[in-house]
Amino acid sequence: MKTLVLGLGNPILGDDGIGIRVVQELRKRVNGVEFKECSLAGVGVLDEIDGYDRVVIIDAIKTGTGDPGMIYKLKLEDFDKTCPMGSHGCGLATVIELGRRMGYKVPKVIDIYAIEVKNNEEFGEDLTPELAKQLDNIVETIAKEISCS
Repeated sequence: MKTLVLGLGNPILGDDGIGIRVVQELRKRVNGVEFKECSLAGVGVLDEIDGYDRVVIIDAIKTGTGDPGMIYKLKLEDFDKTCPMGSHGCGLATVIELGRRMGYKVPKVIDIYAIEVKNNEEFGEDLTPELAKQLDNIVETIAKEISCS
């Protein structure tokens, strides 16, 4: 199964870069999959995932209720397809459906790891101390799950 691990985020918006940071670390620990880092969102993600059988997306989420570093494992079905616009343009479920209709070879298996963040709105290249402290645990948890799948 051709698998892509895709880290999303903006590396100059503090915790928003967690997806990219996790992928950078996973690249050192996990074999047999491809890795990409991407600051695109919305339909821009289609070109990144086209042609893969499975994609593992790692991105930031700010629910305001979880502790920094908490991992939410989601499926595409967890996203609302009726809400076409979000903070990143088209929502993920809408983008995937659009890709299928446009003839992209969209992965059949899409796993999403959303990492709770504290601050994803202020400029800075460093993670907040609370999130940085959890980085190794996040990477280890996701590495085990990717390797077992």
